[in-house]
Amino acid sequence: MLFNRCGGGISSSSPNLAASSRSSNTRLYSSASAPVPLSSPPPASSSTSTPSICGSASEIILPDGRALTLNFRPRSWFSRLFAYSTAALLAVGRRKFLPFSPKFRWHFKALEKVAHPRLAGGLFMVLFVLMEAYVYMIPLRQVQLQSFFLPEVVPAEKLGLPASRFMPVLRREKRNSSVGRLTPAAASDAAASSTSAFASPFAQSTAPASKPSQTSHLKLHALVHRHRPSLPPSSSPTNIFFVHCNHGFGANSLSYEPVLESLSSTLGQQFPTLAAAHDAPGFGLSESPAEMEDGGGQEEEGLYSFENNARLGGRLMAALGEEGGREERGEEQHVYIGHSMGSLTSAHMALNKLESQDEEARGREESLEKGRGTPSPPPPPVTLILVAPAIMPMRRSPSRLPPTGQTFLPRLFPARLLRFIFSKTGPVAHSLLVLTSFFLRSLCYSEKFWRDGLGVAWGVGGPPTSLTLAHYRLPSLKEGWERGLSRFLLAPLFAGRRNGGREGGKEGEERGLVKALAERVREGRLKVLIIHGTKDRVVAMENSRRLAIAMKEGGKGVVEVVEIEGVGHVPHEEVPGRFVETVVEFVKRGR
Repeated sequence: MLFNRCGGGISSSSPNLAASSRSSNTRLYSSASAPVPLSSPPPASSSTSTPSICGSASEIILPDGRALTLNFRPRSWFSRLFAYSTAALLAVGRRKFLPFSPKFRWHFKALEKVAHPRLAGGLFMVLFVLMEAYVYMIPLRQVQLQSFFLPEVVPAEKLGLPASRFMPVLRREKRNSSVGRLTPAAASDAAASSTSAFASPFAQSTAPASKPSQTSHLKLHALVHRHRPSLPPSSSPTNIFFVHCNHGFGANSLSYEPVLESLSSTLGQQFPTLAAAHDAPGFGLSESPAEMEDGGGQEEEGLYSFENNARLGGRLMAALGEEGGREERGEEQHVYIGHSMGSLTSAHMALNKLESQDEEARGREESLEKGRGTPSPPPPPVTLILVAPAIMPMRRSPSRLPPTGQTFLPRLFPARLLRFIFSKTGPVAHSLLVLTSFFLRSLCYSEKFWRDGLGVAWGVGGPPTSLTLAHYRLPSLKEGWERGLSRFLLAPLFAGRRNGGREGGKEGEERGLVKALAERVREGRLKVLIIHGTKDRVVAMENSRRLAIAMKEGGKGVVEVVEIEGVGHVPHEEVPGRFVETVVEFVKRGR
């Protein structure tokens, strides 16, 4: 195991990477509201003419020129006066019809000592009415804003960038109860589809970017970049890189916009590369399932679970590969990058890919025994890159966050009782969804909430720029975004299989995941890189060190930790040049 401590600077022969790193280290706060394009400009050789949307910290401008505010629309003076009057009437009415008990009216005793008790009593009454009216104004203001002054929302397709794709992906598949694993039959089917799917993902498709979503499909939004080296065509098989990125909690695929194209073009200098990052259900511009679980049985995964998101990501990459036809190729190098919460999804994707490769190897062995087929070398190791991972390797983790997927409710009440309440009582479930959506709108339509929250995630180079704020706030203009995020937050309570019959609950799941990763590392089938900033205030850096030790338990395999000085919770956004250089160097090593 290797621990590296790296500075924030970069010395690279690539001028683009160096320039990117210098600009990322000077992310100064700017209050300018002038909109800027939300995506990096396409290369000069690109033939795309899709106009990009522009945005700032407070508004988004669509290609047709329509401006959408990211905050609540301003209230008129009449609306404000109506809210103040209502709050005052509620306070006066409460004192009139529901007075406090005399033993709580301590101020009357104080009035006996003053010269003018009536005047003082009137002043006290006005003071208490104003204080009570102020308390009533807090919910009244939110009710008024969310009833009449919500920002305009549009279909998700109108918020896509030039690199965006909206693709329907099959969402139902029978699974077994192991950690993130395919059943043998399902793995064989997935391997077969993957083998034929990743044929040539580099031909530009002329088909529409999205199709009408069907009941059995989920429309995912992804940023997709393809790059093919400018080398003369060769008769030998072509090796291909497949890079998939998973975002963290509260983020979306746009958090990888600063690095995704650089990863594709840098790796693509030698081999064709397909790089993609998709929005998990409940986040970003992806479609959110209306139900919380798939089928409701103990053998089915929740639609908002990390395991299901991993399967969706695998099917998305297969669908992207099917677009360009088929061609002979050599080795496939699979790279899975996960940030914070997305590390769980990337870990499951890596395990799923390894199991599908095992199924392919067993199928080839059976064919060779029957005298069919030719022997083939084993595939290269799968690369897993964890960025500030929220994977807890032990019960007492140094992370400042609770274990991923847990809320405070399971700590106060038995999990079985909570599952019964939220799955069997429709009114309670619906009310909880409405209240959660109400709370999320009050937070996400506040610019101060995003500045303060992201300011905690950034390191010494912060706070984030207005462009970064626009990336995070863009999904709040999608129709029904708050319902999807509410279902993701409440899914552990609604899903019938959560923690059912498994010792340790969610922590036990994560320890089982770490054990499965460690086994693959010992086999030499998986190599792991952990990138963490020394100024991370969300997930402690010590957690990554312990995670590396847990995955390197047998002393074999490749597990490295890179610590970047002065960087916070989002290295790929704070120092994108340094991040790309670290990833590319690790991926190309040992090929």
